[in-house]
Formats: sequence, C-alpha cells, structure tokens
Amino acid sequence: MKLFCFDTETYLIKPGVLIPRMVSLAYLVDDGVRGLVSSDASVVLRRDARAVFEQALMDEDTVLVGHNVAFDLAVAAMTWTDLIPAIFGAYRDGRVACTQVRELLHLIETGDIGIQRVSMEKTAKRRLGLDLSAVKKQDSWRLRYSELDDIPVDEWPHEAYRYAADDASITHSIFLHQGGLSADYGSEQLQTEAAWALHLMSAWGLRTRSDRVAALKASLQKQLTEIQKPLFQSGLLRPTGSRNMQKIREQVVSSYESIGKEVLYTDTGKVSTAREVLEQSGNTELLELAKMSAVEKVLSTYVPALVEGTRWPINPRFNVLVASGRTSCRGPNLQNIPRTGSVRECFVPRPGHVFVACDYDVLEMCALSQVLIDWFGYSRMAEAINAGQDLHTSFAADLMGISYDSALELRALKDKEFDEKRRFAKVANFGFPGGLGARTMVEYAKGYGVFIDEDEARLLKTEWMAFEPAMKLYFDRIGQMAAVDEFTIEQHITGRRRGRCFYTSACNSYFQGLAADGAKDALTHVTRECYTEKSSPLYGSRPVLFIHDEIIIESPESRTHEAAQRLEEVMVNRMSHYISRVRVSASAVAMRWWSKDADAVRDESGRLIPWEG
Repeated sequence: MKLFCFDTETYLIKPGVLIPRMVSLAYLVDDGVRGLVSSDASVVLRRDARAVFEQALMDEDTVLVGHNVAFDLAVAAMTWTDLIPAIFGAYRDGRVACTQVRELLHLIETGDIGIQRVSMEKTAKRRLGLDLSAVKKQDSWRLRYSELDDIPVDEWPHEAYRYAADDASITHSIFLHQGGLSADYGSEQLQTEAAWALHLMSAWGLRTRSDRVAALKASLQKQLTEIQKPLFQSGLLRPTGSRNMQKIREQVVSSYESIGKEVLYTDTGKVSTAREVLEQSGNTELLELAKMSAVEKVLSTYVPALVEGTRWPINPRFNVLVASGRTSCRGPNLQNIPRTGSVRECFVPRPGHVFVACDYDVLEMCALSQVLIDWFGYSRMAEAINAGQDLHTSFAADLMGISYDSALELRALKDKEFDEKRRFAKVANFGFPGGLGARTMVEYAKGYGVFIDEDEARLLKTEWMAFEPAMKLYFDRIGQMAAVDEFTIEQHITGRRRGRCFYTSACNSYFQGLAADGAKDALTHVTRECYTEKSSPLYGSRPVLFIHDEIIIESPESRTHEAAQRLEEVMVNRMSHYISRVRVSASAVAMRWWSKDADAVRDESGRLIPWEG
C-alpha cells in the first residue's frame, strides 16, 4: 500500500463557516519502498490540486493520511463536490488514516489522555522531538494563506512554502512513528469514520430562532435579579455584585456542621464553594447562590452562542474520543444542556425541514447485559429486555414482590408507591453498574429526585444484585483486575484499549464503551446515507446532533415519516453488530423545534408528523 500524506492551507475559519475555501494542497507520496524526508513534500495551488488528490483518492492501493484528516477531506469535498461519494468510499474501505485519532487511541491506552494534547504541535513534540511553537505562532503564515490565493507557488515566500510542505512531511513522520500501516490501534477505522461524520455535523451546524432566544435571555435576566435580591441583603453578594467569599465559606462551614456533614476542601486547603457543595448544604441562601451560578452560566456560555445562531449556523465542535470511549462537545456543549431555562427550544430546523430525533432505549443496560452474556453466559436483565419488558418496571416489581403484569397495572393507575419504587429502580439500574458504593449512591440518587441514606443505599444494592445475579461475577472479575493499582482493559468487541484504569472506571468502560462504539458506527452509516445514497429516504437530510445514544437529523418535511423509519432501522441494524444477543430498539420523533418533551405524533393513516408542543 502507498501513503498519500497531505494537508490543506485555507482561508480562515469564521463563525458559520467551518469548511473554509482551499488555497493549496501539500502532499507527500510514500510508495512503501524508499525512505522520504520533508523535502519530498510538494505544494500545489487549488487549481492544480484536483488531479493529484483524485489520483490518490481513486487508487485502491493508496491510504490517505492526515492529522485531523476530517478537516482536510471536508475542504476537498467542498472544493470538488462530485468527489464526495468517493471520499465516503475511501473511509468505508479503510483507506483513510488520521494521526490525530491514532494519537487519541494511543493516549487512552497508556492512560495519558487527561494530561496530553493531540494537536500536530503537541504530537510532533511528543513523537519526533520537534518544537513547532515558533512556526505555529499567531503571526505565522498559518493564518495568512488567503493572501496567497492564486499566486503561483514558486512566487511564495520561502517560509509560506516551507510551512505548508512541512505539515505534510511531519504528518508522514508521525504516522510512521505511530507504527505505520502495521500498527494495531483497536477500533481505529471506526473512530476515524466517526470523526468524519462528527466534523460534517459540526460544519452543517444548527440555527436558532430570534424570538425564543430573546425570550430566554429576558427570562434568565429576570430570574437573576430576583435571586440576587436576598443575597445582597444577606451580604453574600457585595453591592458591586461580586461574591463575598469569606462570608460564603463561613456559611458553608456552619451549615454543614449543623446537619452533621463533613466540610469539603479544595486542593489549596480552602473550604469548597462548588455548586454541588452549596446545593447539598441545606441552607436556603446557599441554595439560591447555587441557582445564581447556574443562571449566570447559561447567560454567559449559552446565550451568546444562541444569539449567533440567529445570524449563521452554530458549529459545536465534537471530540470523537474521550477515555470512556464516548464523545464530547464544546462551543457550546450541546450534549449536556443546562436544566436552567429553555435552551433546547431555541434550536429550530431550517425552513422546509423538521428535526427527527431517534434515541436508543436503555442502550447502556442492553450493552451491560451483552457483556454479562459474553462473559458468564447469562443475564436476567437480558431476559427481561428480550421479553419486551421495561427494565425499571421489572426491578420495581421485584422490590414490591409483585408480578410484572401487576406492576404494569399500577403504573397505568399512576400508583404513588409504585412510582416511588420505579424511581428507586431507575437510580439503581443506572448507578450501580458503574461500581457506586453506598455513599456515592446517596449523592447520585439526588440527581433523580431520590433521597436515601447510606443504609437504604446498601439495601437497594443488595436487592439490585439479586435482580441481576450475574453482576456479582462482573464486580468480582473487575475487582480481581483492580488488585493491581492501575490496569488496562480491552473492549472485547472492538479491541479498543483503556489504560491506567481503576475499579469504577473499568466497571463503566466495558458496557459504556461498547454502547458508544455501536452508536458511533450507526452515526457513520446514517451520515453516509444522508450524503451519498440517493435511493435512501435519508438522502438530503443532515445529521445535526449526536448525544451519546441519540442522533438528531434535519430532514425535508416531505420525507418526515420515511426518514424517521430509516433512521430507526439503521441505528438498530448497526448496533446489532455490537449487541447481538439482547434486543435493541430505537424510537424516533419528529419536531418543529428541539425539545425533550417531544412525543411521536401520527396522522390518521399512522404516518409520523412533526410534534408542535
């Protein structure tokens, strides 16, 4: 196999434009025989780049290599739109490699992901000992290539040419240092394809509606004013609006001592005033201070982005891989929307389109059940899921000592005792698999509105372990691994490895990572159909959000029903490659705006239509 190591220079990224205009293409071809150095890299202008790029793209014996290669391939796709199917084909065939994704996989395996970065500058320093800080500085040619658009390359300043060429050759050197084509990075192709899908999603972006953004901003500002009034009176806020930290810390100490709880301290030895600490103080004024922090965060972090979304698409940035195997999001973080306000409801599809959201049903519980079956041959949770039972209702029935059918009757009647037991069941099903003990479960349960003490948490865990007997074997097995302070685990389906694990991170990673890998696989297939498969009902739709076990697309309204059906089919079919012995289901809804309250609404003929609140 040959390597085509390449990098593009472009106009600057700007709000709403995550795929900027190409200026030049730098490339280096390694035929696998001769050793190459940086001087072998060539630079060509956009008008001359297609022939070079297309030859590599169409050659089945060539692997395209880049650092954050999704960005450069998106630039190429925008420049030559007729090549989009071929680019997707190269990903599908495993002929795209990303040195950034590889480095992420490597750092997760070594357990260094929390302290290292994967930019080209950091990777070159770590792998090759190269210091690129001077050439990556703000006033370098890196930010000025628009000045050279259509100027012949042989007339470029030497520094401009050298910077472009070096990016291709350094990528080549990093790739070889990472082991080249023979390296084994578990799940590399899966993560590389997912990074491409996520970048396209970011580039498409989301729009917001101005009247809703204005209403949200006004509502939050009013809330903030009301919250601050008693805090000014109590002296926790100074007349300038700043926090009186000394008085706040004194209040935290007295509040915690009055309820017999241990006071928490920061690494610097000061009394902690984190929002969680304030919320658990039981003190009315500190609770109001915590609310104020939540409102301020939405006003400072989300509202400015929402305002921009009324002018041009918001382009949240996704990271394809964190230690657990899941993704993350920033700018803003749309995977973890604050509960304060109505941020979601500000997002609306483009004219003539609707949002179609589809999420998996109890996905991580399905993944956990699959792991239990693979390891120990059985899972009672799997039996319940495969029988079409609601897992929380099933465990609640056990807690009450009644049959599942009786529990369903109580649920239909909205029986208060049953509703309480189901909340307990939900907390247990979501919390205990990650290795939570009694103390941590007490705090975890509060997030679900369940208030228990440590003795009740221990009893709940005992009952939950009786509900799923295989979990004792699961915890015992991981406990044996944890006899070593830090250890490495491997996803038994994809081969992705996570190093420097501890007990709880290992408990979570096996099933959470399996679910994450399957969901990312589904996203890549959905994205491919949206962009390239004209016969698919998804063609012409665009993925706009990926929230761990949920995919949201922006679809032409005329194909709402068909797109929703196909989205469900693809998500279930792809996940079955990872969770094969437990029934996986996914449910789609269509909506005029993004909302967690949206329900599936159907017309007289049973076709899905948009929910409108």
